[in-house]
Amino acid sequence: MKAVLKYLLVNLILICLSADAFAQDTLVTVQYDMNRCVRLYLGDEPLIATNREPLDSIIRKGASKERCQEMLGGFDIDHFSLLGINLNSGYCREPEGLDFRVIKIDAEKKYIVEISYDDPIGICRALSSYNLWMKVPALSAGYEVEFMVSSRKRE
Repeated sequence: MKAVLKYLLVNLILICLSADAFAQDTLVTVQYDMNRCVRLYLGDEPLIATNREPLDSIIRKGASKERCQEMLGGFDIDHFSLLGINLNSGYCREPEGLDFRVIKIDAEKKYIVEISYDDPIGICRALSSYNLWMKVPALSAGYEVEFMVSSRKRE
């Protein structure tokens, strides 16, 4: 009986340790309105702003510069990060069924940004891209960020 209990206890401990090694956290992720202060274009790499420098460097120049600097100057970059990506979805504006989440995987020192939307019924001929900006808790230094974008078939 003692051997069985010992066997069960050891297995329970191993299960708990292995579950912790593969632990994932889904971060609280909200869409952030950049109020047209930053534009990402087709072919641009996703933007990851974890400090003030990349954020300041991409603010619109021209007539809206002061308004944009004031608006983004209040962004708490010490506690939050901004993730931006241009989605070439086929929609004229925000894709229908847009869903996104950011998963932190400590064991791999990686964040995965999962973005999905419904397949468009037709394709917008005018402009088929959309700038998605996400506000997340401050990203850990030294972690890789991987974006995964997919569309879902309509039912």
